Amino acid sequence: MSTWTINFTEQFSRDVKALDKGGYTQWLKQLSFLKQGPNQSHSALKTLRNHSKTYRWRKGDVRVIFRVIGSSKAILLQSAGLRKHVYSKMKLSSTSVGEFAQLLEAENNKPEVVEQEAKVLPVQQALFELPDDNDVEDAFIEEIFVDLADLHILSIPDEYYSIILDSTSVKELETTAIPKSLISRIEDYLTSPVEHQVGKVYSLSVGDEMSSINSQPLESFLLALDPQQKKLVERNLDSGPLLIRGGPGTGKTLINLARMKRIVDEHSQQDLITSMPLRIGFVTFNKSLSQSAQSLYLAISENNRNVQVEFKTLDSIVYQLGSQMSTTSPSISTDDTSLIFKALNKARDSKSDEYSYLQQIVSKRGSSFILEEFEQVILGNDLLALEDYLAFQRKGRKVPLQTKERTGIHTIFTLWIQVYKQENKVTFSMRRLKVQRALSRNQLTVRPYDYLFVDELQDLSPVSIRLLTHLVKYPERLTFTADTAQSIYQKSPTWSSISEKLKFHSGNSHILRSSYRMTKQISDAVLPLRLNAGDAAKEDDGIENAVYSGPVPLWIETDRHAQEHRVTKTIISLVKEQSINPSQIAVIVPDKRHMPPLSYALNAAGVTVNHVSRDTKLNLLESSVNILTAYAAKGLEFPFVLVTSVSSDRYPQLVAMNKCQDEQQKIEELERSKRLLYVALSRASRGLWMFVDRDNPSQLLQELNPKHWEKAD
Repeated sequence: MSTWTINFTEQFSRDVKALDKGGYTQWLKQLSFLKQGPNQSHSALKTLRNHSKTYRWRKGDVRVIFRVIGSSKAILLQSAGLRKHVYSKMKLSSTSVGEFAQLLEAENNKPEVVEQEAKVLPVQQALFELPDDNDVEDAFIEEIFVDLADLHILSIPDEYYSIILDSTSVKELETTAIPKSLISRIEDYLTSPVEHQVGKVYSLSVGDEMSSINSQPLESFLLALDPQQKKLVERNLDSGPLLIRGGPGTGKTLINLARMKRIVDEHSQQDLITSMPLRIGFVTFNKSLSQSAQSLYLAISENNRNVQVEFKTLDSIVYQLGSQMSTTSPSISTDDTSLIFKALNKARDSKSDEYSYLQQIVSKRGSSFILEEFEQVILGNDLLALEDYLAFQRKGRKVPLQTKERTGIHTIFTLWIQVYKQENKVTFSMRRLKVQRALSRNQLTVRPYDYLFVDELQDLSPVSIRLLTHLVKYPERLTFTADTAQSIYQKSPTWSSISEKLKFHSGNSHILRSSYRMTKQISDAVLPLRLNAGDAAKEDDGIENAVYSGPVPLWIETDRHAQEHRVTKTIISLVKEQSINPSQIAVIVPDKRHMPPLSYALNAAGVTVNHVSRDTKLNLLESSVNILTAYAAKGLEFPFVLVTSVSSDRYPQLVAMNKCQDEQQKIEELERSKRLLYVALSRASRGLWMFVDRDNPSQLLQELNPKHWEKAD
């Protein structure tokens, strides 16, 4: 007989102390039977199997809310208390903070306490009135047949929540004061949940057919707010800095846009005769996402001449600010490893005794690795001083570097900077650091934003984040959104090391645990590729609950040369046979070279396409299939996604692997490719197709669990 794990939340811990003060704690020991697991411990739980459900244990007037997670053989105690108070706590965090055994041990070792009636709080008085344990009615366990999220979806008035949540069935509701119309709504929802859930998300009117969803443009799919999003949108606009984290499909970008709309709406109601126009900024690293966000914003908000709303990439802002520092504009150089060898030549020309050793470092590590060390570590963290670089913990990089080698790399870096200056060139990282330092010294003229929203935080270096804090009037009006698993280059900065303006705690840091767009089937299928997935020792902001269900993702194995035909055939089926609006469909390719042949095949079949890139924005209303690379797809989402060319020379890229000099670099590159494939696959919300090269499959596929995929030839 296997033993199940029983954990508890921070809320449950507080509830235990409150009930303990009330003098009634025997109920705590009586929960020990749950260790046997639901199949053995209680008849009410025997039907659970591998699903997750929320239950209520009740004894007298005491209620305990707990969730059983069948797939993990775990039980999470979420809240406890008197009947009239416990349900308001169901919306709190469901993060485990300890094992139930700890509470039991503390209870068993607790000394006898003499009751002091005068100190009893009014709320706890009812607990004293409970009879002794031997006289209390038997305890009951019941599945919570409708939960808080359901009530949000059904637009049930708040005043009825407690009555509904404490009931065990629709029949029992009929004996309460709940209006019959609401009871009918709940009953209809329980018998046909999919129609109600999807209808709510897509804002369908009464009488609309389910099939009408498929014909709507992408814009309609992306604009609906779910319950957890609404709660954050309604949060005080000046209570930041605010950090919102969440996995794909949790609507982080939409929260930003809805809060921006709220600012505009509230500002338009004020007396604006003497005030300056309000300035709101939306900044992200990705131009495609910036353009898409702007399109979404225009769809939900009307123009207001008293508010200036700007959608920009970080580097466009940096370029604008940098123009104040120089009349000449150096040319941008990216991934130019040849300049590293020019830096080595400077060491040789100066007859440096170090030249031989520096040459050995480049030969051993490779110029690509050295260039990444310059850009991501030294420039990205402002480590221009050797002592700062030597003291820095290189989180996210698998290859360890000893002090001597770091010193050599820093010497090459210094020479590399000199080469760039001589050739009047600059990298993006150089320019960001230069502007950030100038801002910190008040050397630039800046009109700060009244409110600043930063999307896809995980793609920004500490220097970039530090720079952005100078672009808003008050830190309280700064909002960040992030999904750590979507970072192609893993970073783990501490906020204290970035800026004293950024202090995050439970009050201003939120994790979106539920996805109202991505189906459970897609969430389970892509989870093994997610950063920190299954690692209890590391914090993860992934999805714990995918609210809706859908078809199992398809794993399609084809010959390499037959992929365009198979992809085209699938899309024609979606568009012509299932009446899917083409804008809801995205084909994600590993690189731009795969776009032309796929476009040709689709055009020949009568399907128009839209290439989403830095220069072509995502069109939310046009009826065209979207084709984009995995890099360009970051932060975007589509109902139907087809990921192509999942082969051993694309995930990971063969060119990148060939540049690796040792096994440690290969491991680092493999992890980067794993995160990139996760980005590609997790763009899907309702339907996912993965096209695998039959003769040359990617080794990353070994990470996936076949039981969550339907394989096809």
